[in-house]
Amino acid sequence: MTKNPTSPRAAIKMGWPKGKPNPLGALLPLFPAAGLRADLQAHGLSPTGAALKAGLQPGVVLRWTQGKAVPRPKSLKKLLEAIGVDPEPYERFLQPSTVSVVCPTCSKVRTLRKGELGVAGRRAQGRTELSRLADGRYRRPCRACSAAQHGRKALRQLNVTLLRKELGRQEADDVSEWAKGGDAEGTAALNKARVAILGGQQQLDKNRAKFRQMVRAPKGAEHRHAISLAHISRGSLKKPFSLCLLCGLLVHGHPWHQPCALRWLYRSRRKAPLGQGAQTQPPSVRRRGRPSDENLERNYHWLMVRRAGGGSRARLLAEADLKSFSKQAVNKGIESFLRLLPGSWDLVFSKNAGRRRANVGRQELVQLPHELEFLVGAGQRDGLIQKLHDFNMPEREIARLTGASPYRVRGFLR
Repeated sequence: MTKNPTSPRAAIKMGWPKGKPNPLGALLPLFPAAGLRADLQAHGLSPTGAALKAGLQPGVVLRWTQGKAVPRPKSLKKLLEAIGVDPEPYERFLQPSTVSVVCPTCSKVRTLRKGELGVAGRRAQGRTELSRLADGRYRRPCRACSAAQHGRKALRQLNVTLLRKELGRQEADDVSEWAKGGDAEGTAALNKARVAILGGQQQLDKNRAKFRQMVRAPKGAEHRHAISLAHISRGSLKKPFSLCLLCGLLVHGHPWHQPCALRWLYRSRRKAPLGQGAQTQPPSVRRRGRPSDENLERNYHWLMVRRAGGGSRARLLAEADLKSFSKQAVNKGIESFLRLLPGSWDLVFSKNAGRRRANVGRQELVQLPHELEFLVGAGQRDGLIQKLHDFNMPEREIARLTGASPYRVRGFLR
């Protein structure tokens, strides 16, 4: 049976990319599985008993002792400390895997954990992974050089904004073009405007030095939160939205919510005929009317921009090439997006460190589940509550998914 990328198993545990060598294959013969098995026997413990004592999943240690898996440094350290085994034979596997990263501007070399390579690659502008040099090192700007680069761009934009405010947009752009082309009259006009508006070249240099010092300084929690809010207010995302295959609510970058994937996997395994595997995904249900997953990215952009106070409805319609539409189209798009939201932003976006900070900002702009009270109060999620209950989902998870209070879920099901 062919694997389905939208199955719960694929959603929970993704395999190694096809066509790329798996480094675990080279590490498996090097791990002292027999030594770990002997250490556990010396302490009178089975692999399952040792895992439970260390607070790990029951079957994890068994795979280590059988030579089928290589432990992560954190998990292995936790096990050795719990059962009191000498860590010296496992020292090689207790060190986190790192790679060398070099800054293309200042040539500063630093180390980066292998697990952070994917996140760093996705944050690189216009790329999905970091570029690799011939010597095996990766290219990535250091924090100081990256901050200086973005700082110069922001300062340049600030100066242009002030110049356009004083001279008018068209005249300011004309003067800047003349100065770039070497026109003496344009250069004189630009210098005169700089002196009148910005305080002259000397003041510009002073502002630039102060700005460089500010952007290179470590960012505090409030500063990072302000940056996160600014990114969120743009309403732009790299990955598309989709509707969860079980509950039909919004999820970003995945075909399932994790609670829905686990429930479907459990249910389909129990219902599967003897000798057959679990059904990969629920059957699609035809619905009347327009597709509910249409224009999700556009509606999300409208919601965030409007809640952040960053644009009028006319401007949003013009950006979407919908100038002939009524302004009510924006309101309807935002309302249709809200109707598909689950009860928490953490269910829409994955909960890594960066997403967690962003979800705090989204919660400030759109408060969940408070925004869903009109849906829950009108009974529009009662059918979904019953459906999830039929899949033996706990009441707490049902309340979290649907945005209903636990008391309403309990009262409706009884």
